[in-house]
Amino acid sequence: STNTKGTTAFIGTYSDPDGRGLFIVENGKARIVARSGQRIAPGENYSFSEHYFPSSINERDELAFLVRIGDKNALYIARPAGLEMIAFTGKPTPIKDANYLGFGNRAPSINDKGEVAFSAFFDGPDAGRGLFFRANGETRLIARSGQNLEGTNYNFTDFNAPIINNRGDIAFIGNFGGRSRGIFLKTSRGIEKVALVDEPVPGLSKDEVFNNFTQPAINDKGEIVFYAQWKNLKAGINVGIFHRDEKGNLKLLVKRGDKLPK
Repeated sequence: STNTKGTTAFIGTYSDPDGRGLFIVENGKARIVARSGQRIAPGENYSFSEHYFPSSINERDELAFLVRIGDKNALYIARPAGLEMIAFTGKPTPIKDANYLGFGNRAPSINDKGEVAFSAFFDGPDAGRGLFFRANGETRLIARSGQNLEGTNYNFTDFNAPIINNRGDIAFIGNFGGRSRGIFLKTSRGIEKVALVDEPVPGLSKDEVFNNFTQPAINDKGEIVFYAQWKNLKAGINVGIFHRDEKGNLKLLVKRGDKLPK
């Protein structure tokens, strides 16, 4: 990924010795963010492995990433001044008496302020999965499994693909009620649904309902776009791209089978 200054982040494999690392090229010079075999910090016994799951690089030349460390996982922010660990398997979460269990190989998301959104598993007396927000050196819980999905009889069970904008709004895929899922938006007003499995697709017949979703994108106005699959008992499965404006209006932009523009 690259930002408007041309600072670019990438994962590269290298020889002598063989390994894999996360790199940044800035002002024509490459630097190592983290590489396999590198100690996570001076005096630590843990070393980075070959597995990296980074965010896009932001306008401050920062990126957030998930990395495997032996049999554990950790989340970091790579800043020009160095690495900042934000979560590590076995270390405490913001939830009382609960430690991180893992992050499911899910990349975190960072905005241009350096704020991060991520999902994680946690242990403790009420173990589960959560959506977290990191800003100014502190992490707080946004939502957790077992939390009621407002206006329904369902509870959240998992959180995937969070993406954060510069206002701190977070769009994500939330699982609920067993195998059901939907696109959601977290703002200062709370969590609101954008689209849910088995709900009608706007602009189509009532028999056509959402079936699945992939990672959303969000801009700084809070507008969301996402790719979705929907089903119809007669016509089968179709796919398309949807847009939700800042007022909450959801619209199908294009679907499979549409004619190309002239």
